[in-house]
Amino acid sequence: MSQKLRILCIHGYRQSDKTFREKTGGLRKVLKSLADFEFIRAPHILENEEESYSWFYSNPATHNIKTYNCLDSSTEDPGFDESLKFLLNHISDNGPYDGLMGFSQGACMISMLCSMKKTNPILNDIKL
Repeated sequence: MSQKLRILCIHGYRQSDKTFREKTGGLRKVLKSLADFEFIRAPHILENEEESYSWFYSNPATHNIKTYNCLDSSTEDPGFDESLKFLLNHISDNGPYDGLMGFSQGACMISMLCSMKKTNPILNDIKL
């Protein structure tokens, strides 16, 4: 049998590595002979919410409460740069990965990583 695929899993807004892992239990069970799934938690914790994290926010950094709403029109993306560095460091330290799987805001982060693949050597080992 060949080596299993390594998949990095990136959760959505108001989720965590733990909740995303729980929600993908059926998929992981079906693919357990083919792939190992590694779940990562976003660096931004949402205040007053248990096990809720964010990769970035849609309201300006000057607001007291940081939130994300996909319908917000914003010229700022507070938290995005920090999250991008966090993901790139994780991939560099723990990779290589054969693929990425994301949900909602996590899928947005993956699309940004894919757009950077040609210009960032850390991402060269991810097979997309």
